[in-house]
Amino acid sequence: MGHGSRWPVPFRFSAPSSSRHLPGSCGAVRVCVTTEIAYSLADCDTRVLLVDDAFAPVIGELRERAPDLATVIFCGDGPQPDGTLHYEQLLADNPPAPDARRGGGDLYGVFYTGGTTGTPKGVMLSHDNLLASFMGSTITAGLLSDGGRLLHAAPMFHLAAGSAWLGGMFTVCTHVIVPVFTPAVVAAAISEHQVTDVLLVPTMIQMLIDAPETAAADFTSVRRLIYGASPISAAVLDRARKRLESAAFIQAYGMTELAPVATLLIPADHQDPALTQSAGRAAAHAEIAVVGPDDELPRGQVGEVIVRGDNVMAGYWNKPEQTAAALRGGWMHTGDAGYLDDRGYLFIVDRLKDMTAPRGALLYSRLSREEFGGYSWV
Repeated sequence: MGHGSRWPVPFRFSAPSSSRHLPGSCGAVRVCVTTEIAYSLADCDTRVLLVDDAFAPVIGELRERAPDLATVIFCGDGPQPDGTLHYEQLLADNPPAPDARRGGGDLYGVFYTGGTTGTPKGVMLSHDNLLASFMGSTITAGLLSDGGRLLHAAPMFHLAAGSAWLGGMFTVCTHVIVPVFTPAVVAAAISEHQVTDVLLVPTMIQMLIDAPETAAADFTSVRRLIYGASPISAAVLDRARKRLESAAFIQAYGMTELAPVATLLIPADHQDPALTQSAGRAAAHAEIAVVGPDDELPRGQVGEVIVRGDNVMAGYWNKPEQTAAALRGGWMHTGDAGYLDDRGYLFIVDRLKDMTAPRGALLYSRLSREEFGGYSWV
């Protein structure tokens, strides 16, 4: 594996997957793949692929669709597929690689995103991008417990979960890993391992607190619950705070292109009923503005949310035109519609592409979702 080599890891979520973050020390560049695996392999000229048992059956197809793929490393527990190298055997047979001393502005990884809205884009993030996001988030909200127990229940090819893994390394957390999210599995892991920190998306939170099988679960060890990635209804948030009384709630807003945090709604903000639907204020490492077609908009007026700071991506892999459009003027144009209040709190109302204007009046699809968010059956 040479300097700058790309190596994706299409694992489900299992303990060996944590090792996928480490080859940056030998100068390789990590590639995080979503369901568009074959596209991402070919797009970034992948040479080395790590797979586990779940993906072993599709190795042949991936080789056909990724002509530059030279080496497949098997990290599973089952029979080793033909034509692969075994991860454990490689460790046993080879001395540790020297540290390539990569860091700063060097490329850390390519994270594929946007497959639901068109061709996936490979987001290029540097070591500095991820470090700025973590350090700024920690200064702003004390994001993770020092020496805590961090539960991983979300797929780590999503940057929110992957960056939490990295943050846990900085704060000397013990990592508690479940292979897939179900309310019962997560509740059992929290109780058995006395988990202190949990990262969940709002749908997971709703399932966890409303599932009959978790009604008697013990969540008293949880000190921090970090959530984001989609809106949460006021009703679900209220139920969650009552169910996890010992937990401080932190909402993070951002995107892969922002490594990934831009704003944070800190625990103290959750005490203000007027802020429960806010995405928080700019984290220490980021600047936030809301703009129209021509200029920055006054407070309270809806426009596009833009962000700048050391967390902003280097660009999209092999997509210079889309990079230039997204990063015009030195700001990341998020595509989210929102407004800032007089205190600088950000409120997201929709994606720009989802806004409609029948008879000249703007309507937001998010509002219709929130109307029904209080019902446990939604």
